[in-house]
Amino acid sequence: AGDGHLSFPQGFNAIYSIVFTLFKRWSFLLNQPTKLLLEVSKFELRYWRFVAWLNRYKFDAFFGKDDYSSAHILRSGVLRGAGIQCIGGQHGLFVPEGLSPLFRYLDFDHYFMLSGHFYETYYQERWPEDMKIEVTGSYSFPEEVVNNWSAPRPRDILMFLTVLPENDEILTFVRNMAQSFSDRNLYVRQKRRIDGSGFEEKENPEFKLAALGAATPLPTNVIDTAENSYRLMLKGRYAFCTRNTTIAVEAMQAGLMTFIVDPSGERYPSGYWRNWPDLIVANADEAVKRICDIENDVLHYPWSEVSKLTVNGPKDVANAIRRAAWPKGNPQIRNTEDGFLDLSDA
Repeated sequence: AGDGHLSFPQGFNAIYSIVFTLFKRWSFLLNQPTKLLLEVSKFELRYWRFVAWLNRYKFDAFFGKDDYSSAHILRSGVLRGAGIQCIGGQHGLFVPEGLSPLFRYLDFDHYFMLSGHFYETYYQERWPEDMKIEVTGSYSFPEEVVNNWSAPRPRDILMFLTVLPENDEILTFVRNMAQSFSDRNLYVRQKRRIDGSGFEEKENPEFKLAALGAATPLPTNVIDTAENSYRLMLKGRYAFCTRNTTIAVEAMQAGLMTFIVDPSGERYPSGYWRNWPDLIVANADEAVKRICDIENDVLHYPWSEVSKLTVNGPKDVANAIRRAAWPKGNPQIRNTEDGFLDLSDA
């Protein structure tokens, strides 16, 4: 509320348009599921919200990280009509499915991706030809991590876990890995260990390992942590990730020898990671063997293959976005009296 306004003529047009469009769509879609019908009914209202928003705010470009939402298509149409650059950032990897209906159609002028392989393999022929694709990797690394990127890292092991149907097998994996590498720390970070709802980050006790069904105490070298995932990457050389998390390619970008834990076997043969069989481990025995073979020079981590999946090292994402927003040159940035940044041309 209060984020925009409509003039009187626009207000009358909006009311007419919303009512007429609602009647028209309901006439054609009345036999569809109620949830779909209600969602479609919101489209015209969202469109006029963006129009009202533009009446209040003036800017040159908009960056959105909501590629998974159909609302971005409505927004891009309104912004583009006002001559505003529509820039998108990939919210996360399309895993484990690879080809997802949520991303069948995107509408940005410039779209930044974590991994170019998804575009080249699945989406190149599906997305708009005039949407510029740029692969920059992750834009979430803290400055502390970037500054220590090349620092030596201990031989410890990181595990980035999400909730899976094979939760018992994952806990067994953690236990067996800890027992096999009793001289090392195993840092376990769960995706929902931190609850960021309401912009207030706090630990979520429901996602500690004990609450996920560990029947007996885990080995003492298992560290169940809520530390920032990216800072955690400075504490080890190896990472093991469940099959449905974006952190896998970010760990690879950070230089960690990263593997995908997939205890499902052949139950999900169409999963994205089947494109990368050398990165998959089904159990702790396979994981232990991979690490031992690497450290004994029997096996080398497949960095050449990984380079097709992600970028190497930190990238200047902020300046890449700035170039996309102002392709003819960056504006001068200066503070205004009310504390906002003025990005108008000098």
